Amino acid sequence: MSLIAVAQPALAQGQSTKPKAEVLERDARGKATKVKIGDTVYDVCREGKYDNCINPREAGLAFGNVPLDHWPKNRSNPQN
Repeated sequence: MSLIAVAQPALAQGQSTKPKAEVLERDARGKATKVKIGDTVYDVCREGKYDNCINPREAGLAFGNVPLDHWPKNRSNPQN
């Protein structure tokens, strides 16, 4: 029986694992509406476009909502 170890390089501090998006299309205000990550093209989520799209922040763009790091408490139930 042999043991094979594969080493992966550690990420440098501050280095992101998010893929870099290439902007393919922009709207009249200059906001990205379509991006390419790897070999896949995605519509960017925006007002009126919520399904089958990528969150702008997840695509590495500097606009859009910031995902929550926690689930907010239920306001109707003070026990939560």
